[in-house]
Amino acid sequence: MAYVARPLARRFDSIHDPGLVERWTKLEESGGSTAFLSLDFVRSMQDGLAPERHGMPLYIAIDDAQTGAPLMIVPLLADTRFGVRRLGFLDYGVVDYHFPLVDPKACADPQCFVAIRQAFIAALPPHDALLLCKVIREYRGIPNPLWIEDRLIDTGEGASRIDLDPDSLERAPRNHSVYPKMAKQRAKLEKLPDFEIVEARTPCEIDQLLGVMARQRQQRMSAQGIPDLFQDPAVFAHYRRLAMGGCKDGRVLLLGMRVGETWLATSYCLCHQGV
Repeated sequence: MAYVARPLARRFDSIHDPGLVERWTKLEESGGSTAFLSLDFVRSMQDGLAPERHGMPLYIAIDDAQTGAPLMIVPLLADTRFGVRRLGFLDYGVVDYHFPLVDPKACADPQCFVAIRQAFIAALPPHDALLLCKVIREYRGIPNPLWIEDRLIDTGEGASRIDLDPDSLERAPRNHSVYPKMAKQRAKLEKLPDFEIVEARTPCEIDQLLGVMARQRQQRMSAQGIPDLFQDPAVFAHYRRLAMGGCKDGRVLLLGMRVGETWLATSYCLCHQGV
């Protein structure tokens, strides 16, 4: 793949801009995106969280100069604190790691990879600080154009991601000691007459499980002196919106484990592009 002309950059102020949506959809379909950058997830952040928070979202899109094909989109948040103009990844505390939407083929080309990063840096609006504190080096083998060796910390993302292909799921029980332990615990629980694992699908089930999850998180984190972002009404509403649309078609997996009327555990998973 030969790239002669320097990639072109455009800024967008809204996730609802038709030009941005078109680019976003193409890159998401190409496989170079995380669950935290699905169109639904970011729409929910901008519409539900941005009005409640400080700063303004902005989006930088990098296009191929010759074909016009989208190469990368970076969602950012611009704000000013104590006179310091800051740019950071669009996060609001609900994104586990920072990886932009990218074209995997473009990132695999060393010359294009560097050109994409340079175009992004050149397109940034005036700022005093660029804060990208959760940037990961790569995602599913795709290198991250935002990664700079001497400036960023490799946070890793394996603990937040499970590949859903059969081979990965088969390897997981073999490679992690927690799986045999969980299997033994579940075998004991399944002997109880009222044991049940519930998958939320209806609005009533979603609200019930999210309510249980909120109480469980508050009890656990308050005991450790840790603030729980899930208690924020806007954040709670964000995850509820995603569940109401996503539990029906598998984009969200909301589970609860109970014995009778006693809830033992809950979990909330975002399912995206086989992850």
